[in-house]
Amino acid sequence: MVNTQLNFSTAYQPQTDGQTEVVNRSLGNLLRDLVGKHVKSWDQKSSPAEFAHNHAVNCSTSFSPFQVVYSVTPRGPLDLLPVPDKTRVHGKAADFVHGLQEIHEAVQNNLKNAAMKYKAVADRRRRHVEFEVGDFV
Repeated sequence: MVNTQLNFSTAYQPQTDGQTEVVNRSLGNLLRDLVGKHVKSWDQKSSPAEFAHNHAVNCSTSFSPFQVVYSVTPRGPLDLLPVPDKTRVHGKAADFVHGLQEIHEAVQNNLKNAAMKYKAVADRRRRHVEFEVGDFV
């Protein structure tokens, strides 16, 4: 229905999964800032750190990880202050999947645009070199 694909990676080779390494580094920095001098309280700060990471909008995708997975924006602590409307209506499964597919298409387009921007910056420093047969490289 959603066309997902599971890719396996070994736990003993963290270099094979760059996305996880980036997330782990980000969460480590966030936990370090939240814990401060109280190093032994890291376990109490892990849930708020996870929520903050999943709620933050990624600059390359323009969506939060929570939106990419669930196609909705999560409620934060400030959203919970007013009394929520109890007459909320849930959409149908097809509407959910359609919304999720639209977000995934937008993420793909945003990632392609970000990659083109990164490539343009990297290509500014490159120079084109013509090689001839017999040249040492």
